[in-house]
Amino acid sequence: MYEQVGITSAPREHGLTDQTRPTVPSRIRANAAPAVLPRHCFGLGVVLAAFLGIEASASESHFKPYAQSNFYYDSNIFRVDSAANVPVDNGQQVRDDLYIANTLGADATYEYGLQQFHAKVEGRRYDYLELSRLNHFEYTVNGGMNYRILDRLGGTINYDESRRQSVFEDRNTGQLSNQLNFDRDRNGSITSKFLVVQDWTLDGAYRLHELKTPVIGAPSLKLTDNTANVGLNYIGISRLSVGLLGTYQVGNYANTPNATNFKQYNGSGVITYNATEISRFNLTVGYTRREDSGFPSTPGFTGSFGYQRELTAKTKVLLRAFRGILSYDAGDNTVVETSGGAGINWAATEKVSLAAAFDYVNDKFRNQGLPGSFNQNRIDKIQTESLSANYAVQDWLQASLTTSYETRHSTVQIDQFNSAAISFTLKATLP
Repeated sequence: MYEQVGITSAPREHGLTDQTRPTVPSRIRANAAPAVLPRHCFGLGVVLAAFLGIEASASESHFKPYAQSNFYYDSNIFRVDSAANVPVDNGQQVRDDLYIANTLGADATYEYGLQQFHAKVEGRRYDYLELSRLNHFEYTVNGGMNYRILDRLGGTINYDESRRQSVFEDRNTGQLSNQLNFDRDRNGSITSKFLVVQDWTLDGAYRLHELKTPVIGAPSLKLTDNTANVGLNYIGISRLSVGLLGTYQVGNYANTPNATNFKQYNGSGVITYNATEISRFNLTVGYTRREDSGFPSTPGFTGSFGYQRELTAKTKVLLRAFRGILSYDAGDNTVVETSGGAGINWAATEKVSLAAAFDYVNDKFRNQGLPGSFNQNRIDKIQTESLSANYAVQDWLQASLTTSYETRHSTVQIDQFNSAAISFTLKATLP
């Protein structure tokens, strides 16, 4: 539910525990992957390559359709704080339910010389055992290219779009508390890495983002933001990369009684160190200042840390920490988030792997938001534990079992909840 400054993904959307969490309609779910570039963009890439005189080798293409079925049990579908607040369906309260998500999709790549084009299309159908009014369809599509121009310049161009169910945990009062609503998320981005001189690179990125999401008091809320990154990195030390990163973001909330504009500035130092073949870490430390129209600014130190180490040939541990100033897209507010997590992965055999993870998040909301909103000065503390087992039945067939437990404590009573979820997944991919 939060938007992080920068081109990188939101802090908990691609954290340590993505692979161990059920894909449930909840804030812990990673944002669905993303709309295929218009057909003429693929032709443009080929023309560009020819215009620049890039040596072209024989083209190569890959197309992989897949099908997936996910079977879920969720103990608290509506993320309510107590049984007394469970919505009534057909004369009875339904707090937990079983449901299934059937997915059809396809990945495609096309290589032309030094250029690579890619596209992904995926559709999902959700069907509930008791809460049939929540049955719905979602989609995610994306497309783009990885480009390279001679030996000095390379990067990516991407566009993605998704339609997904709005989560319930931040819509637990009013008419939206138990209704089926949808978010529509669009992103377009371009990144580049330019080798200025030996051992020095100049990196750049630009992202356009639009999110339409219904919230209490603003059923047509739209968040729009543009983000630019510029970084200078030194890569001349063996296994070590150091650099400086500057980020500027401008955005606004629309279709809300408390429509605000915001600007955000960040400067950071970045270190990436591959200490050995089995150990590596990355560290970002900086300062961020956010300015929301009509409200005091939000300054603070921000950063992230990630560490990965292979304890044995089969066992890997991961640690992470994060602090950032984010946009809260369920009520036009600003959130200061501090979080951390740990995970361990064990490849028991060539076909079987196990994973466990723990995440903790502390969210502090600013004194802003919709008039009368409970989100003003709210503090949330979220804790998630998860376990998963994966089995490669065949090269083309994967099976997994995942269980998780999430608890949210909040200064707003109605925003507290706990939820247990379990899922079983089968995925078949055309070889």
